[in-house]
Amino acid sequence: MVWIHGGCFTEGSGESAKPNYFVDNDVIVVSINYRLGLLGFLSTGDGVVPGNMGLKDQTEALHWVQRNIEAFGGDPDKVTIFGQSAGGASVHYHVLSSSSKGLFKNAIAMSGSALNPWAFSKNATDRAIRYAKTLGYTGKSSNDLADFLTTVDFGSLLSDETIALSDEDSKSLFTCVWVPSAEPEHESAFLTEEPWTLVAEGRFTYVPYMSGVTDLEQLAQVMSHGALSSDSRVRNLDENFDEIVGCDLRLPTRKERLDGALSVKQFYYNGSEITMKENYTTALFDSHLFFVEGVDAVIRSTARYSSEPVFYYEFSFNGPLSSFPGGMGAAHADDIHYLFATSTLDPDSDGGIVRAQMTAMWTNFAKYDNPTPEGNTLLTEVWNEYDESSPTYLEITSPLKTAKSLFGPDMNFWHDLLP
Repeated sequence: MVWIHGGCFTEGSGESAKPNYFVDNDVIVVSINYRLGLLGFLSTGDGVVPGNMGLKDQTEALHWVQRNIEAFGGDPDKVTIFGQSAGGASVHYHVLSSSSKGLFKNAIAMSGSALNPWAFSKNATDRAIRYAKTLGYTGKSSNDLADFLTTVDFGSLLSDETIALSDEDSKSLFTCVWVPSAEPEHESAFLTEEPWTLVAEGRFTYVPYMSGVTDLEQLAQVMSHGALSSDSRVRNLDENFDEIVGCDLRLPTRKERLDGALSVKQFYYNGSEITMKENYTTALFDSHLFFVEGVDAVIRSTARYSSEPVFYYEFSFNGPLSSFPGGMGAAHADDIHYLFATSTLDPDSDGGIVRAQMTAMWTNFAKYDNPTPEGNTLLTEVWNEYDESSPTYLEITSPLKTAKSLFGPDMNFWHDLLP
């Protein structure tokens, strides 16, 4: 099992994952690093700096696994890639990219897909030029820009990255600046088309696929110090909803984005003024915009085109390792707090049982293409495959539950709105 860490494509490292509980389930875990931020995802939109260096690093790591994992007792024909947030989006990018085909047999994308608005840049070249100009760049060509950046003090390259954003993009509630983008056609390209085109047309690698979300991914935004944690910030959202939300909608024109945002406001708030009394609704729409819609669209498309099994989950357990214990839901990254050996839990406690269940299901999927190949006293629910006629998902909570049509009416709204 190859772990790809998250961190907005800008921060994080492979060593943050402590895989003890996975190893206890008789798998080998490889945790990788890759170039981040500007060094990993700068693009000039042409052959000078085509972009996606970080994703190409990940692909090279998968080649390394193919060449070397037998020396560690592993099987190169039984590689599962898994990751969370930007790591989850990375997993999905490998499913989309022909350059990664054959390097893994299963994929687990947690809280991330290439369709999430923060995970893909439609204007990467504009960001590169805008950023360089703030550092003093005055050149005219991609070669000029690349040469200029090699002269800049390294510390300056890590300065405030938001200066690369356009006026429209800078209004976003949640954005990652240096992220994957579509490259021009060239021999070593990782991705040359917009992800949603590949997803919509079924042009991706068909492998057993597991994906899911927490039930309130963006809960932190309405909590203390969050982007929507004060009356003034919420009032600004209410008054400028079209511009704040519109910049993250994958619609072709600015007018369509602004109109689309107003339809989002009408759907979630029914014409009412947005105040802090609606914090749950605000966190919910925010979560759906930035995480759930993109994950759900990929689940639906994968089940439609692929004959391989697809498994969908919602992590809603709120316990001692959660970001906001006793809060309104499970926040972004709460699930990995329970997956990895970063804190001790009583194995007989609810949290300890959820940890044991998750690691058992994740490793079962890697070994058998099925997270619950047989019922037992630990895995108390059968996790059935998702398909469009029976959109089943597993709710990971205490105890485990099965249900259908995760956020059904909400997702139908989003999929009608976005291509």
